[in-house]
Amino acid sequence: QYFNANAFEDAGAGWVIGQEGFTARALSARLEALLSLPSTLALAAEKAKTMGKADAASALADAVIAVAR
Repeated sequence: QYFNANAFEDAGAGWVIGQEGFTARALSARLEALLSLPSTLALAAEKAKTMGKADAASALADAVIAVAR
């Protein structure tokens, strides 16, 4: 999860709060700040859309079945 989260952050598609700094107060402050920046959230959402593969679960299942045969 750490490396996936960092990849999203590096691409501008999200923000990471490290485990040592992850508190209710830190999360609340981050969310409050981000909710006041709708254009920043929209840009991050667009970047996040480019990071995934729509049929990843299906492709993984197909690969597992192929190896099992």
